[in-house]
Amino acid sequence: MIRTALPALFRLLRLNRLLSQPLVEDLFLRAFFAYKRLAEDSLARLLARHPELVGDGDVLDIGANVGYTAVVLARHLAPGHGVWAFEPEPVNIRRLSRVLRRHALTEVVTIVGVAVGEREGTVELWRNEQHPGDHRVVTDVFRPKEATLNVPVVSIDAFTEERRIGDVGFIKIDVQGYELMVARGMSRLLERSPSISVLFEYDPLLLSALGTAPRELLDFWRDRGFEIGLIMRGGDVVAADDGAIAAAVEKSGYVDLLCRRPMTLS
Repeated sequence: MIRTALPALFRLLRLNRLLSQPLVEDLFLRAFFAYKRLAEDSLARLLARHPELVGDGDVLDIGANVGYTAVVLARHLAPGHGVWAFEPEPVNIRRLSRVLRRHALTEVVTIVGVAVGEREGTVELWRNEQHPGDHRVVTDVFRPKEATLNVPVVSIDAFTEERRIGDVGFIKIDVQGYELMVARGMSRLLERSPSISVLFEYDPLLLSALGTAPRELLDFWRDRGFEIGLIMRGGDVVAADDGAIAAAVEKSGYVDLLCRRPMTLS
């Protein structure tokens, strides 16, 4: 029930134009954080059990939304490193900035107001007016009738090389079905980062809706020497083949997967 309560609250507040009021928006953001923590958050439990996953490097939060995962990741940073929070949607960027100020993280988390993909340029972004966490990149297959906006897009390879970010310890990817394009744009970073950990949301229906065969995403990581682990609700990670992943998806619709070379968690 909690999974449907937050979108319903968002629709109600938006319908009555209450989210434009700072106090109401702040209360909504607090409710959103509580929802993530109680209903969806495998990341906090994972890092509580395995803080070493973040490693000695910067952290990339790709699909930062309003900042819940950026806040979680910032708590586990190695000294001298930071979180790069990628979010292309203007309203989410404003709310993300507000969240970072409230948590006193503006010196630790850097907002990067762009989409992430395979190469540099622009993409169309569809804004889901019913759910602030479900905006999606428009593709040849996914072309909604509703209005879209053009946003800049970068590849992680180009971004990290331009910014001279040498060490990246952890990457989180949650981009509503665009995960394969994001992954393809970080191939050089992955090659030079043997101990990197990557967590991504795996939702076969969303991947297919945007034109990606779900198996392609799994094969991308395995072809580069990564082992894939299924993140359990308590924060444990278990090695998972396609059958185990499919069974978990059947229960919940999507799962969070962790990739490492090699998998050493139990």
